[in-house]
Amino acid sequence: MTAVEPLRQLAAAGGVPGPRGFLPPYEPLRRLPPGFEAWEEMAKDVSARYLVGRVRRDLAALPELDPAPLADGPEVERGMLLLTFFAGAYVHQAEPPAASLPLPLARPLVALSRRLGRPPILSHASLAMHNWRRLDPSGPIEVQNLVNLVGIHGSTDETWFLTIAVAIEACGGEEPARIVRMEIAAEEGDAATVAAELGRLTETIGRITVLTERTREGCDPHVFYRRVRPPFSGWFEPGVRYEGTDLAEPLVLAGGSAAQSPLIQSFDAALSVEQPGAARGPHLDMRRYMNPRHRRFIETVEASGAVRRFAAATGDRAVRNAYDSAVEALAELRRVHMAIVNDYIVRQADPGTAARGTGGTDFRRFLGGAIAGTERARLEN
Repeated sequence: MTAVEPLRQLAAAGGVPGPRGFLPPYEPLRRLPPGFEAWEEMAKDVSARYLVGRVRRDLAALPELDPAPLADGPEVERGMLLLTFFAGAYVHQAEPPAASLPLPLARPLVALSRRLGRPPILSHASLAMHNWRRLDPSGPIEVQNLVNLVGIHGSTDETWFLTIAVAIEACGGEEPARIVRMEIAAEEGDAATVAAELGRLTETIGRITVLTERTREGCDPHVFYRRVRPPFSGWFEPGVRYEGTDLAEPLVLAGGSAAQSPLIQSFDAALSVEQPGAARGPHLDMRRYMNPRHRRFIETVEASGAVRRFAAATGDRAVRNAYDSAVEALAELRRVHMAIVNDYIVRQADPGTAARGTGGTDFRRFLGGAIAGTERARLEN
């Protein structure tokens, strides 16, 4: 069996995300079916309850609902979206963060997380990928035509931050299928196809870099750090208990983070970018917050490695140049991301305090290592 054969098998089994890439193929559900009115009513006012400081009391008073009747797909994802937003608001309403989640939140949240194969916390999969609707339902999935379904701060800064993340995923809608074509073409020695697809991948990464930079247009760094960021943050040491569940110990979990984007990680996998020690562990850990199908796709592409193997071995200058251009575009995306993190988190933190993003990692070491690892992947240095 060739290295690319598992990828062929995955594609034949429908395991390649599309046609919207890693975004859901359906429009995210805007309301749960009858029986879940208590969650929907809470969602309507959760921002107000959070801002006036009563969200912990009100969430603890929710009736305990059994999520088992929710159908797989849009209903389960809507339930996960609501409960993880509620959990973030509950834990981070005030300092210090809450040490436990009350039973009406904890039990259904753990049940849904097990159905979906993701940890019971607000992650990129819910925060961005299932938290949007189009203003014009017939229009494109782009930032000017998007609004989030659920928020905590309720500001335009929050909306802009969330919809930029959705627009980035939509921008890469064709990339999973393109990556498969590249890998197969590389295995078959089809230099023209590999070079052409690498060129298109480079263009996509460039558009994503522009979108990432556009974060500055509608989201103020101070508002982000002080208001938008906290309820999206993770469960830091000593962790959070889930009352009334079989989870015996508190969980320490990452919050929603761009590092959990399957699109960005698929670029690393397709180009065989190897992260150094400081970045490799957190990079891999972020995958457990993804949809399991997306995680499987990334791991299968990573195991193939056909594009870099072919580019490194070939004497075709067009392929080698196209590969290096794609790697450089990915490094530039990471440099832009690092600059935004510096402005939105490092410069906003109080002197002498740890500047932590939503994911909770040492992001300067993580992103710095990721940039260095990406730059080292170039064939011509």
